[in-house]
Amino acid sequence: MMQQGQPMMQQGQPIMTQPGQPMMQQGQPMMMQQGQSMMMQQGQVAPMHSQTTSNTNVIMINQQPVTARAAPREWSTGLCGCFDDCGTCWYAIFCGKYLLCDISQRLGEGRCFTVCCPFPLLSLRIKFRAEQNIKGSLCNDYLTVEYCYYCALCQLAREIDHVQHIQRVN
Repeated sequence: MMQQGQPMMQQGQPIMTQPGQPMMQQGQPMMMQQGQSMMMQQGQVAPMHSQTTSNTNVIMINQQPVTARAAPREWSTGLCGCFDDCGTCWYAIFCGKYLLCDISQRLGEGRCFTVCCPFPLLSLRIKFRAEQNIKGSLCNDYLTVEYCYYCALCQLAREIDHVQHIQRVN
């Protein structure tokens, strides 16, 4: 067995070639290891250059898991359901800005959201409706907030209470 880096000898003569190149020596191919060198003597066969190329096509299918989403649900109370929670209704009428800040805080937007956002109630209603998979549309949300502001504010507060109550029970 030859050590790496030592020249290969044939009949006492060193044979030089490139590492990894096949070498024909008296009709038999020889492979050189990396780091070995061979010197060709006159009358010997020169190294043969042959390459085989194989193409392999790999097709990877990355399939995302399919999750079935439940059908959208209705709001737990109607838009004019103020008699379901009179305290929230009074709070909205007399301290609407504070109720809006409280709702913003409960939805994870922080109290300053109501000052920074041009349409805070509309934005919070859309966010909550999308997160909770509640039936509706952007147009419906806009019209509700535009023409029934305090009712929409109370409905959103009641719905947040309803969802938090269900989460505590479960």
